[in-house]
Amino acid sequence: MSRTALVRSLLLLCTLCALVATPAAAREQAAAPAAAPQAAGDEFWDDRFTMPGTTDSVEDIAVAADGTLYANLQQRVMRWDGQSWQSLGDADGYSIAAIATIDNTLYAAGSFSRIGAFQVKFLAKWNGSAWEQVGSGAGPQIVEEWGTNQGSFDALAAEGGKLYVGGHFTRVDDVDATSITVWDGSNWSALGNGLHSLDFSEQPTEAGEVKVIVPAAGKLYVGGNFQLAGDQSAGSVAVWENGAWKALGSGMLLERDGQTEPGVVYAIAVNGSTVYAGGQFTKAGGTAANNVAAWNGSAWAALGNGITGDSSYNTMVNALVVDGADVLAGGEFTFAGGQAAAHFARWNGTAWQAVGQLESYDNVKALLAIPGGGYYVGGDFNTLDGVLVENIALGVGGSWQALGQGLTFSDNNCCEGKVYATASDDAGHVYVGGSFKHAGGVEVNNIAMWDGSRWQALGAGVGDGQVRALMLLGDDLFVGGTFKSAGGAGTPYLAKWNTVTGEWSGLGSGVNGDVYTFEFADGVLYVGGDMSAAGGVKVSNIAAWDGANWSALSSKLLIREVFDNCSEAGTQVYAIKASGRYLVIGGHFRLVQIGFDQPCLKESYFPANNIVIWDRIEDKWYFLGKDGMYGVSGGDSITPEVDALEIVGGSLEAGGAVYVGGEFGQAGLVPAAGLARYTLAGGWESVGGVSGGTGGALTSPGVSALKAAGSDLYVGGNFTTAGSGAANYIARYNTANGAWTTLGSGVDGKVLAISGTSEGLYLGGEFRHAGGLPAGGFARWGVPISTGNLTPEGGAIEGDGIRISFPAGAVNGNTTILYTPQNAPNHAVPAGQGVIRAFRFEAKSASGQPVTQFAQPYTMQISYDDQLLAAAGVQDPSTLTLVYWNGSAWVNMFPCQGCSVDTTNKVITVVADHFTEFALLGKSSTHTIFLPLTTK
Repeated sequence: MSRTALVRSLLLLCTLCALVATPAAAREQAAAPAAAPQAAGDEFWDDRFTMPGTTDSVEDIAVAADGTLYANLQQRVMRWDGQSWQSLGDADGYSIAAIATIDNTLYAAGSFSRIGAFQVKFLAKWNGSAWEQVGSGAGPQIVEEWGTNQGSFDALAAEGGKLYVGGHFTRVDDVDATSITVWDGSNWSALGNGLHSLDFSEQPTEAGEVKVIVPAAGKLYVGGNFQLAGDQSAGSVAVWENGAWKALGSGMLLERDGQTEPGVVYAIAVNGSTVYAGGQFTKAGGTAANNVAAWNGSAWAALGNGITGDSSYNTMVNALVVDGADVLAGGEFTFAGGQAAAHFARWNGTAWQAVGQLESYDNVKALLAIPGGGYYVGGDFNTLDGVLVENIALGVGGSWQALGQGLTFSDNNCCEGKVYATASDDAGHVYVGGSFKHAGGVEVNNIAMWDGSRWQALGAGVGDGQVRALMLLGDDLFVGGTFKSAGGAGTPYLAKWNTVTGEWSGLGSGVNGDVYTFEFADGVLYVGGDMSAAGGVKVSNIAAWDGANWSALSSKLLIREVFDNCSEAGTQVYAIKASGRYLVIGGHFRLVQIGFDQPCLKESYFPANNIVIWDRIEDKWYFLGKDGMYGVSGGDSITPEVDALEIVGGSLEAGGAVYVGGEFGQAGLVPAAGLARYTLAGGWESVGGVSGGTGGALTSPGVSALKAAGSDLYVGGNFTTAGSGAANYIARYNTANGAWTTLGSGVDGKVLAISGTSEGLYLGGEFRHAGGLPAGGFARWGVPISTGNLTPEGGAIEGDGIRISFPAGAVNGNTTILYTPQNAPNHAVPAGQGVIRAFRFEAKSASGQPVTQFAQPYTMQISYDDQLLAAAGVQDPSTLTLVYWNGSAWVNMFPCQGCSVDTTNKVITVVADHFTEFALLGKSSTHTIFLPLTTK
């Protein structure tokens, strides 16, 4: 890593932290306070790869003014900051009934007496870091002639800075109020005479039950189980308007088993002058209406045949939301309009249709519209239309998005996925393969692509096995593993995905066994694994593909060994690395066969001990060691193998070293636990080794993945110690000075794959957390990526020393801005130029489509300081310029109208109308060379 890249890594830890916008513009989603890092460096870990959804059923949903989403799980409230979930503490029992927000303050109501470590009763507010009591804490009470009993809070709504609270009570904190009350921040007030029920003799009881409160257009719509609103007859639904209660017709009734009883309203949604009510009833205003109806201001009307189920006792509508001109209903039901629709349905004004394809045992309990379009849906369900969402999802434009970007093994979100291979390209796309079904909720089947913000499937993925190897070559991604099909068709063990056409294909007639590794050199793809034939050609664990034909590796040696009785022993090739004319091959093979004529003679075999070097030009083989001690070996408790190879310091013939990782205790004659270095001139050397790890006696500590970045070597595997210090499964080794450093607190399970781009390091493996943050088998370590929101009214985004000002009309809809600071540019800069900073801006519409061009140009101001200039070797700030990547070359943005370099205030200003990758350059006296982490 270059000196400038290191300085950037240390200085650019700030996120895109503020959105300064016009009053009408949307504000940035402010990130919730993150947990304190467990160790220095944990701030580099990405928090987006949490498992999708929530662990328990979502009962209620609320969104704050800053965009933070809250979900009520009845026992606790969870907060989603746009990246990850955090718990705000458990309540005492299953007792949180409702949540709501006023600006950025969250309120929770229920029957609790404690949330987290805070003793708060019945109604509490979250101040951003702790819970506080609302009111005196006496809470809801039922005052009757024979005594006082505890009432309940069941519904919340906010309007005009006031909090409306509904439930079953006649008094709140010693203030008389029947079934509904309002909190103005200091005091409680009643809403007229409140809401009452009638007893069996048609006489008013003390209190009704309020289940839902919806403010709209200066009115307050209330639903529940009550028969009087003030002094007016009201069948479980009413409106508070201009200081008085009004009934909505005669309200709801439930007729079943020859009996008539009051209906119950659990959900209300308002669209203009139309009020929708859902619950458990068979009549609305005397009109037959099954559990859902519409009020037009003077009369109730049914919505077709309504919502029905197998039994009226367990059929009801729990939630309603307006989506454009439609209304969606969620609840406990099996039919909508007479058509099968399990728990979730849409009314388009004339007919019902099923939504989400839920199972019979699922349930939708909460729906919440989002300003500008879309809605959240919560409840008790795993998938929606094949997307694993786990109890809560975002619905936008007819598609579903999970809240969480982790990898999951199955449909029910039971387990984190396992990643065995990663590959990344210069555009920041990361391909992962392993054993998992969903990525960020998207069904992907063991292979997926991360585009920097979302996961994408690669067609139908691969089936009946795992992906163990990936390699990008041009537009093709080569995929190897233990699978039996790719793209829903044949091509077992080995296939190719074209990243442009999106099509799967095979490599000739393929291979007949598992594939574990790839390497590419001089137009030839080398494939290693456990196979005996490739394209009909006899091979032994390694084969060569020239783009048209298969061939064996050599005419002189086979990766093969036999027992004393001449039966073949199991051998595998797990790693191949090209270096100049040499091919280094590692795996699990104690012996190798020399020649092909006498496979049963002892003299035909040589003890290679798991690693050999092949001279591709002269077809010569080299065994790594001397005095009869070759390769790497274990001990009594280790079955040795080589799992990873990396070249550092130039080619082997030029004095470079091959670093060897695996499970072993000795390299040649040198003690080396899991990691060693070999040079042609000096032979084997120890580099400290690793120890610890998971798996007990069944699994040895070892190194499974290596990735070089300049003089740094990233080491991943199954270990908790690297060198002489603690390091949890991932560490960095400086090949120049021999020093080990950690990546914060590391991860909590095996690291099996490492790849990288100039923006960060990507890890795959068997782990649940990275730096203490959720990470379902996949993690990113690097400078944080930040997001902001932009509306058609314009605004300014500011942070990390960069400010972008957008005029009104720059975009025609809500747009997400993504900012990615980079350790180095993805493309080599012109000679003689030093890089002060590199970064990328991207924009995506509400539907997720990229926005590359803006209707009106924006102004970007970039700050710099002397330290950054010095690190880049730039002595004269007047030579500064900003360049952008046009897809094939860097383009200088100077001169341009409105552009300037202010050396006094140390600010560069440019005007542009597009987003891409940018780099701030200056004439360098040292000319720093950047080495991106990815090698293709």
